Amino acid sequence: MLISPPAPPTDALGRPERDPAPRRSRQLQRIRDGVFFTAPPELPHGPHGLAREQVVRAQRERAMIAVTELLAVMPLREIGIREIAREAHLSTSAFYRCFTDKDDCLFAAYERFVSVLGQRFLATVTFAEEWPEQIGLVVDAFFDTLAADIVTARAYLVEMECAGGEARARRRHAVDTMAQAMKERRDARWPGSEAVPLVAYESAAIAVRYHAARALEAGADEAGLRALSGDLGPWLTRLLTL
Repeated sequence: MLISPPAPPTDALGRPERDPAPRRSRQLQRIRDGVFFTAPPELPHGPHGLAREQVVRAQRERAMIAVTELLAVMPLREIGIREIAREAHLSTSAFYRCFTDKDDCLFAAYERFVSVLGQRFLATVTFAEEWPEQIGLVVDAFFDTLAADIVTARAYLVEMECAGGEARARRRHAVDTMAQAMKERRDARWPGSEAVPLVAYESAAIAVRYHAARALEAGADEAGLRALSGDLGPWLTRLLTL
């Protein structure tokens, strides 16, 4: 006698229930604390006397860490608010006190990534005596920052490509902003360099990002990322020199 398999569970409207814990292609990996994100301490249970702003700030940070770690190992379409909230140890209502939806959380985390990268490499500008040395410092700072947190770097240089037009627009803006900042600082520090067009700096920024993403997608470790800096530095110097 044939026995039919049990019907899958359904919700109140008769629709198949969604698996609350989608299968991960790889084990979840953790960000490195203190590079792009800093994990806040666990909030105490019960009355704690903390201001609401402190609580929300800690919850936002935990949610951004969670979406980053999930994005590094899962397709974006499989990541929902419940998954983010579970990894961040938040209720869904707490998540919605911090962000309007998944994209709001994702793009807030991405903006943090871009902001830290920009701060790290621009902090090196004007410390060198000669322009070729300056290029080396900037490229080193970029790859050193990525190497310090491979999980976050992979999430936002590789997996973020699936996030649609809004993500692409933000990526272009980040590249343009960094290129413009580099040109402005070089023109001020080394008069006579104004003839190097902005498009050259944009091309350099795109090249650095491309090779970093390619290496991360291929599974590069910290040493592999840092090695790229020495390979790219001389060629970028030639691109940005009259």
